[in-house]
Amino acid sequence: MKPRIGVVIPAYNQPAAVMTAINSMLALQATRTVGYLVQDDASPDVHLPGVIPSQIAPCFRNEHNLGFAGNCNAGARAYLDPAGAPITDVLFFVNQDVYGVYGLSEGWDAALLQAFDSDQRVGIVGAQLRFPDGSIQNAGGTFDARCQPTHRCLGWKDAHHPAISETRDVEWTTGAALAIRSSLFYALGGFDEVYQRGYFEDVDLCLRARASGWLVRYAPTVRLVHTVGASGGSPHFAANARTFRRRWVETGKVKPALTSVRERFW
Repeated sequence: MKPRIGVVIPAYNQPAAVMTAINSMLALQATRTVGYLVQDDASPDVHLPGVIPSQIAPCFRNEHNLGFAGNCNAGARAYLDPAGAPITDVLFFVNQDVYGVYGLSEGWDAALLQAFDSDQRVGIVGAQLRFPDGSIQNAGGTFDARCQPTHRCLGWKDAHHPAISETRDVEWTTGAALAIRSSLFYALGGFDEVYQRGYFEDVDLCLRARASGWLVRYAPTVRLVHTVGASGGSPHFAANARTFRRRWVETGKVKPALTSVRERFW
């Protein structure tokens, strides 16, 4: 049976974290329609294809480090058949430091498919991400008064608040746990690799999908935990921010959704 969901885990070192991500999601999925794949971004400390059991997930290694966008794109190509057609309905990009927990994440895959199947206008679905202490990390993203990407409900404790517990369309969602229709991902050319080594490529992908007429939807029933920082930071953050600002803000394509300034990117 071909998987409906193709999970791509862009990995860099830390095989224990990768295995936690895969094993926890495997244990808590409700269907048999999920495939897992690990893309090793030329990890300097470990050769991941040699330590990730192939019977659990195939692991491919880049010859050179490609950064987040390039690594995700490389992993996504493994879900194409020899003729270049997608073999999954949905690609689900999951950071290596994202994992499922009992009492929170059961049936995450069925909930993810429901988010797509219930509305054919939905192109991208973002998971609800929690910090390890249970507070909210991601409930979809918006733009502050200076059109800087900012997380909704960041750090909130009350997961039952309607802003967190209810499904809603959002401007963007984080690439740490981002699902997208496979056909749309390939049509858009994947993550734009102009954003070097991480940051802003997820927001850019969401905006390009919305510009093509698709919805980006936050799905509160897809619940996972994200240990922020285990994937590392990026010295290219400032350059990526300038690229994003020139492309989306200075052209007037992004409008502020909040009246306050939440970030200090520019």
